[in-house]
Amino acid sequence: MIGKNVQRPLRRKPDYVRSVAQVVAAANSLAPGPDFNWFAPNPDAKAAVHIKDGHYESSLSVQSALLGGCVEERKASAVRVEAGDGKTGGVFVQGKGSFEVDGAWISLSGDCDGIGGPATGAAVCDGGELTVRNAVIDASGLTHYATVAERGSVLRVYDSVLSSHGAPFANGEPQPCQPMQTPPPPLMIAGNSRTHCTMTNSESYFYNSTILADGWGALSTEAAEGYVLIEANDCTVVTVRRGYAAYVDPGCHVRLNRCKVDSADMAAIVGGEGELTIVDSDVRCGANFLLIHSVFGEPEEVSEITVRGGKIRSVNDSLLIKSRNVEILLDSTDIRAENGVLIRSIHNEDFLATPVGEDPYGSAIEMKSMTAEGDIIHTDDEREMWLKLTDTVLRGAICGAHLELNAGTRWFATSDSEVTLMGELDPAQIDAPEGVTVRMHAGEQGRVKLASGGILELVD
Repeated sequence: MIGKNVQRPLRRKPDYVRSVAQVVAAANSLAPGPDFNWFAPNPDAKAAVHIKDGHYESSLSVQSALLGGCVEERKASAVRVEAGDGKTGGVFVQGKGSFEVDGAWISLSGDCDGIGGPATGAAVCDGGELTVRNAVIDASGLTHYATVAERGSVLRVYDSVLSSHGAPFANGEPQPCQPMQTPPPPLMIAGNSRTHCTMTNSESYFYNSTILADGWGALSTEAAEGYVLIEANDCTVVTVRRGYAAYVDPGCHVRLNRCKVDSADMAAIVGGEGELTIVDSDVRCGANFLLIHSVFGEPEEVSEITVRGGKIRSVNDSLLIKSRNVEILLDSTDIRAENGVLIRSIHNEDFLATPVGEDPYGSAIEMKSMTAEGDIIHTDDEREMWLKLTDTVLRGAICGAHLELNAGTRWFATSDSEVTLMGELDPAQIDAPEGVTVRMHAGEQGRVKLASGGILELVD
């Protein structure tokens, strides 16, 4: 059986890098009132321990907030910090040089401003390197972060617990209305703070640590200005009430290796041309496994997602694609959704959704070396879906996709399906129960009764 001769669109590279200033200006253009820079920390904020260019600066530090421990030139040991004004933070590393924090206990509360800055639990900026070991960092209050890395810096966290609670939000309490003090409504989450953020050409690495968020997000990115990396290894990542475990902005790369993820909503949200890799992880989600979308973007953007191994469970659609170009590889993964939908692509109703452009790349999805259950439903009428099954057994309907199967693949259609065949196919690779019809657009016409009583209908 020969498939249709259909040419897939070529991938085109978007040529842009947005600065923080451009992101802020674009957001402010949408809202009436004075401009608001949600990235800017309170200018009066200070840290209990301020490190500048690799050296401890006692004159810049709030020594009264340092309740115990020892601060040396390159290392702070067993420090104890407690503050409740939203302006006093834990450890702030600024400028070139490296610093290590070992055995810290940092407890902060109070509403905060911006992202990063001295009021953070532990923050590094302007080319510095900060290593945190055996720490407990807890932050509560509006946009109060436990850890931040920004402006060309590197953060490493080992064997620690990081948590953020935000201001109360779960019981109908009034929420702030300034941009980015709460998540945009199309993300379908809630909260008003994130536990960690990496932005502006910085990298963050987490090892054998626990990252908790009451809402919004646990591991988050923001304006990359070129390149951002978050890597979590052997970590536990939890959102308690509402939110995502990780977010991937354009120019950002997020990698979760051998992690346990328990999210009230999504394991991750990918927005724009970013890269997400999840390897050998145990993931449980109260909504979707992944949400893939784009706003304020370029039509050529393609999100890249790789999931290898692991066990994935979600309540709603495992992968929800909203008006997106995307490359997805699911390799040897045990993945299932309670609602029975493995992948769904839809039109994004967000008025900020990225325009489709000409000859869009669409959704290129490969499932490899796995046995999966669930429907694959493509309803985005502006982009095509290109589905490749390699050495895979799939049980579920497929609707609206261009389909390619190798010789080692078997597909059992559980309900009426419609696909366009790419390449060659042995009809014995497809089955369906009596009463189910698989309508296949191919290079020939015909009608085949399948082994379990269903019908394969070939149309030109």
